[in-house]
Amino acid sequence: MIDRDNFFARIRIAPFGGAMTQSQVEGCNAILDEWERRKLTDMRWLAYMLATTFHETAAAMQPVIETRQPGEAKNPSVDTAIARLERAWANGKMPWVKYAYWRKDARGLSWLGRGLPQVTHEDNYKWAEIETGIKFTKNPDLMLEMRNAIPVMFIGMLRGKFTGRRLSDYFSANENDPVNARRIINGTESAAKVAGHYADFLRALKSTNAPIQITPAKPKSKTPEAAAGAVVAAGGAVSATKAGEAWGGWGYVGAVVVTVLLVIVVIAVIRNRGK
Repeated sequence: MIDRDNFFARIRIAPFGGAMTQSQVEGCNAILDEWERRKLTDMRWLAYMLATTFHETAAAMQPVIETRQPGEAKNPSVDTAIARLERAWANGKMPWVKYAYWRKDARGLSWLGRGLPQVTHEDNYKWAEIETGIKFTKNPDLMLEMRNAIPVMFIGMLRGKFTGRRLSDYFSANENDPVNARRIINGTESAAKVAGHYADFLRALKSTNAPIQITPAKPKSKTPEAAAGAVVAAGGAVSATKAGEAWGGWGYVGAVVVTVLLVIVVIAVIRNRGK
């Protein structure tokens, strides 16, 4: 079982940049729940699925429609998304795209990206329907429900349904290639960026059995008076030797003084006996 408190403490720092919303937490938990339900074991696979979701959803960790921006509170309409894609394509910002898959078909349906990984093209909606029994080809917006998007992501990435490439092709006993693992979803588009997110999630997953260590600040040097106060406040927890050290070496001087006095007393006693 994954120690989720530790896991969230770490990913909140990276890749989430210091804070997470409730919906982001819920999205991560949904992925962790499905991982544990399937009894999978290679944490690299889980880290890469989390990283893919982080990238493909613009960090929302919820099913989104393609072109949703990080600052948008909800998904844009299909028509808005289509208009954005048309502009981006016309401006040469999508060189990996071979044809305008987002344009509506004869039934008025658009096969633009939806889900956790962005499921695009009608063929991908068809296999998702066959595998899950969910009627995606009648209503592709069903991919925007978490209960539907989760199994599609797991099936697609575990079995190579998106591109023919699967997680085991890049993470196995002989392979560890988070950069080329991007080919599971979309060629090499943003491959290095997703690999960076993968490193953050993997680091968090690997350390969930160990508490986060916080290095304490170095204490400021104390005056003898402050040190004495600390000894008293400690309620006897500091030994007498340490207390002497806290007084800056006066414990040693005191011992010398006592020794000198003892020598004087012994000399006096000897003289008295000689009389």
